Amino acid sequence: MSDTPVRSPLYDRLAGGLFGLLLLWGASLSAMMAQAHASALGRICGATSPHCAWRHVAVGMSLAGITLCLAAMPPVPSRVKSAARCAAR
Repeated sequence: MSDTPVRSPLYDRLAGGLFGLLLLWGASLSAMMAQAHASALGRICGATSPHCAWRHVAVGMSLAGITLCLAAMPPVPSRVKSAARCAAR
């Protein structure tokens, strides 16, 4: 018999949700840095100067954080019967 403890899916969802919130916090910091960078330049990067990475990082971290928070949510029980179960009756 193995001595390895069994992890609960609740801990996995909790860890995923906390990491998602951490990514969203990082995205907000990156958005603030992009705002400060744009105000220092007086314009948004991309028109006449090369794109800076602050906005790209903010968007990427936001999408990753939202995805992790949604994946950490518990599954919703379905009330719709599948076609195979309806046909079997």
